[in-house]
Amino acid sequence: MNNNEQNYAEISVCPKTMQNMPESSSPWFTKHAEDEATRSDAVGEMMALIRTMAEGSLTPRQRVIFHLCYQEHRTQVEIAVMLGISQATVNHHLIGKLKRGKAVGGALQKIRKSIRKAAANGHGTGIRHRQLISALNNMLDQSATRRAMALSLKDLHQ
Repeated sequence: MNNNEQNYAEISVCPKTMQNMPESSSPWFTKHAEDEATRSDAVGEMMALIRTMAEGSLTPRQRVIFHLCYQEHRTQVEIAVMLGISQATVNHHLIGKLKRGKAVGGALQKIRKSIRKAAANGHGTGIRHRQLISALNNMLDQSATRRAMALSLKDLHQ
């Protein structure tokens, strides 16, 4: 081997592991502050829209549990202890129950249904509202990987 040759070794990596690696770990990743700020703004707008939809479609108990879980980042066990109910009941309020093989009820199902309905009706108070609804609806059809969410948010700003 001469001095100009590099000695490389191939390291096998599971494709699933590669798929789940964060974008920031790649050697070509550069973080642009303006992109991150734009993305953060879009996520904030989407979360405000989801909270509005939750107010209109969830029961009072589901709203409390949804808030504790997704805005205060509490676990189902913590929520159960706080509300004096079982963890299974918290799960039912969030996810719903299976009846005849179909998920029914649950805060997440109701919010998804509200997003789908708003997207189908094309209702909205303005162009931005319709863009956000469309982006949320598209996200429901995609796998929830970090890369897919980033692409959806990027499309929102073009």
